[in-house]
Amino acid sequence: FTMLRNMQENSNSCLLKKVKKEKKQLEYENEQSLIFSQNSFFTKSKKVQYLLKKNTELKQEKATLNSLVHDLNRAVAEEQNHNSKLKSEVSYLNKLVNEKKRQFELIKEKYVLILNLAKNPRKLIEYYKNNNKGRGLSYEG
Repeated sequence: FTMLRNMQENSNSCLLKKVKKEKKQLEYENEQSLIFSQNSFFTKSKKVQYLLKKNTELKQEKATLNSLVHDLNRAVAEEQNHNSKLKSEVSYLNKLVNEKKRQFELIKEKYVLILNLAKNPRKLIEYYKNNNKGRGLSYEG
């Protein structure tokens, strides 16, 4: 029963909104009809005044909208510029990270080589002799 009553109230509410909307539309049409349908000089003058006022309002709205569009375009351009700078910075940082990784790997290889050479002093002496001649020692194990 409550559900049926709620449905009826919703239906009534929708119908009431629809009737109010139609009433407003009819009032608007009636107002427009009164303004534009009479043939007297006074009515024609009022019509011209109304149209001039509407024209001025529309021009002001257009100017406002154009200004908003301009502001939005500028904001979009600034955001795109900022995003481009961030991408550039990320790219630069990625290059730095890759370079540091490469340097770390080289240091790690030298450390492992030195540890392995330290276990065998004869190989260490041989490595330093070869290294001074510009040739490295490939020592494994």
